[in-house]
Amino acid sequence: MLISYSIKNNYKFAGQAFGISAVILGGIGSIYSKAFMSGFIELSNIKSLLIEYHWWIYIILLAIGNIGLAPVQQVGFQKGKAIVVSPLTMIGMLIISIIGGVVIFEEWNLLSFQIIFLKIIAIMILTVGIIILSFSKSILIL
Repeated sequence: MLISYSIKNNYKFAGQAFGISAVILGGIGSIYSKAFMSGFIELSNIKSLLIEYHWWIYIILLAIGNIGLAPVQQVGFQKGKAIVVSPLTMIGMLIISIIGGVVIFEEWNLLSFQIIFLKIIAIMILTVGIIILSFSKSILIL
């Protein structure tokens, strides 16, 4: 929908539209990659993989997300500005992967409050760093 809106309006806001679309596709790919691999770990008989239909849904969504990410991001680089698409994709993929792991796979359940707090601070520092790098016009060497 975002991509069609951008194309219809002569690639107006192409960087944002293609960046957000790439984030959505990459998020789908990363979450279903985690789900697929966790299913492999718990699977005792690999032959049952081909019999059950939900594994095929995982494979299709995994392929759509991971294969669709690169072309959408590349078109965003060509039609929009890379300085918009790249940070948007990095921040979005980071946040979607973390939220997907926390909510769906309960990755932080056994951690203490202090560790969770430190992880949230680290995520915020990474996000702020990516935002600062994307808006700076020169690279500072310290």
